[in-house]
Amino acid sequence: MTVESARFMYAESVLAVIDGEQVFTTISDPLIADWVALGNTIAPYVAPVIPNRTISKRVLVERLGAAGLLSAAFTGLGGPGSLTYERWSASTYVDTTNTDVIALITTIGGNVATLLAPE
Repeated sequence: MTVESARFMYAESVLAVIDGEQVFTTISDPLIADWVALGNTIAPYVAPVIPNRTISKRVLVERLGAAGLLSAAFTGLGGPGSLTYERWSASTYVDTTNTDVIALITTIGGNVATLLAPE
C-alpha cells in the first residue's frame, strides 16, 4: 500500500490518500509513521470554507417593501452607472454578510436581522 498524501484533521487524526482512496487513520498508524519517517510531511489542518449565506433579491425587495423602506433603499443604491446600483441590478441573490448591504440597511433604518433573515 502506498501513501500518496496525508493531512491532519483534528488531534492525532489524519486523512490520508492511500492507493487513491481517502482513509481516516491516526498518526500512530504504522503505514503513516513509516511514510513520515521517509521524509514526508503531514499537511496541517485546513478549516473548510464556509460559504456566505445568501437570500434571493426578490425576498429582500418584498421585505423592504413591507417595512416601508423600498424607496429609501433604492435611493441609497444610487442611480444607473453607480457601482452599487449596477451590482444590485446584476445580482439575483444578496450576500447577507456583505458589509455594504448591512451598511445600507442600517443607514435607511432597517432591521438587519429581520431583512436579511434566512428564507
